[in-house]
Amino acid sequence: MIAEYAERIALRLSKKQLQQIEQLIRENKAKNRSELVRQALWEFLAKKVF
Repeated sequence: MIAEYAERIALRLSKKQLQQIEQLIRENKAKNRSELVRQALWEFLAKKVF
């Protein structure tokens, strides 16, 4: 595990949300679920906080 990402969280998603995430990974929009969720969270925070 990369020290920069040492904390873990768990979340529940609908089946449709998970299917959409998996589709984005197949399209090479992200390497894996974790990367995709981190990217989405950063974008959300950038719009709402910074």
